Amino acid sequence: MSFGCGISLSAFQSDTIQAPRIARQLAIVKEFVISAESGRPVEPLRFRVPLSCSHIRLVRLTSADTECLQQYAADPVLSLSISVPRPFPAEGATNFVRAARTAWRARRWLAFSIKHRNEFVGLLTIGCPDPDVALSYWVARPFWNRGYATAAVQQSLNRATRFFGAIRVLAVCLENNLASQRVLEKNEFKMLDRITISNDRFRDEPAIVYVFDPPAVTES
Repeated sequence: MSFGCGISLSAFQSDTIQAPRIARQLAIVKEFVISAESGRPVEPLRFRVPLSCSHIRLVRLTSADTECLQQYAADPVLSLSISVPRPFPAEGATNFVRAARTAWRARRWLAFSIKHRNEFVGLLTIGCPDPDVALSYWVARPFWNRGYATAAVQQSLNRATRFFGAIRVLAVCLENNLASQRVLEKNEFKMLDRITISNDRFRDEPAIVYVFDPPAVTES
């Protein structure tokens, strides 16, 4: 089973989810289309989630991650559940890091390497295509079944709040990706919809849309 969530959330290729209810939130072309108003940082909410891994960190993706990103994204097993080209192009990681740098500066979407101590173990992106934040992530196969994905998603909820405010977070995973579904459910995501993926990477694949609604802030 793979730990990957991000059927359409990839700048590696052009994808679009055909689902009327969420098309505006998750429609992807060449890269993420994100609208995030600039302004003072929002204090992150402290979400109550069940699992934490003190050695897992989200670090801004840089060119230093290119070699590991290229190695793990080219894994044909991983590509069964996330939206990366198969076979993975030789310059795929280089192109992605370059796109991520441009998008970060423009506050269109944010790419993080998932680090265990200082080792690259996966990738996580946060984007805001409409009123909702779009979350995408994967953990490389050598690091499955260690709780890394759950811990990374936990941290990403606070990151999303810090950058975009207290708004909903959406994530999409294939219906047969039970591991990724458990990761989201451990982080208090709830099923929103069932859809069918139709794009260049997946053909008529059933998928599930999950949503995380931040807790209401009560005024004192």
